Amino acid sequence: ILIGLESPDAGSLASLDPHNWKQGRCDDYLRAIERIQSHGVSVNGWFILGLDNHAPDIFEKVRDFVARSGLIEVQVTVQTPFPGTPLHARL
Repeated sequence: ILIGLESPDAGSLASLDPHNWKQGRCDDYLRAIERIQSHGVSVNGWFILGLDNHAPDIFEKVRDFVARSGLIEVQVTVQTPFPGTPLHARL
């Protein structure tokens, strides 16, 4: 199952959602991944690099999170502001 975790850094998630839905769940990521995978379902964790609060250490943070979480699969992408989106207009 693909889960858009976006970032292991809760502070960075605020820039994605004005209602802080994801930010409020960041502390539950590890437990949720373990629970899902304990039932034999592989979790593909998806991360976005280049969010507003990301610094160069985000690479290490993602690597460390993946190691702690036991994720079976990982996808890493770069934040891309597509034309016509609010992100593109803001940037």
